[in-house]
Amino acid sequence: MNDEDFMKERAAEVAAMNDTANHGPFCGRGYSPVTDAQLAETLAGAEIVIDEDRFDGFVYMEGYLSAERGGHAFLAVKTCTPGSVHLLAVPGLACAAHG
Repeated sequence: MNDEDFMKERAAEVAAMNDTANHGPFCGRGYSPVTDAQLAETLAGAEIVIDEDRFDGFVYMEGYLSAERGGHAFLAVKTCTPGSVHLLAVPGLACAAHG
């Protein structure tokens, strides 16, 4: 993807996020509870910009999914309790775990 295409995609993403008809109350239609395996698969190859682990009980992450997954912006709240589900939000995707 060249710089011009990247900027066009980001502009479209921002426009969609700013249109209240396109999103729910927090960050879009694409927020989902996901398992360890689903989170790992979805974030494979992602550009993780923020990986904040100073909280008790969870890790907060932001970044962009891999190009194979569309390069969409995401945020994740990864629980530190083994076997618990995590929150994965990818604005504009109906189901982040399968996007």
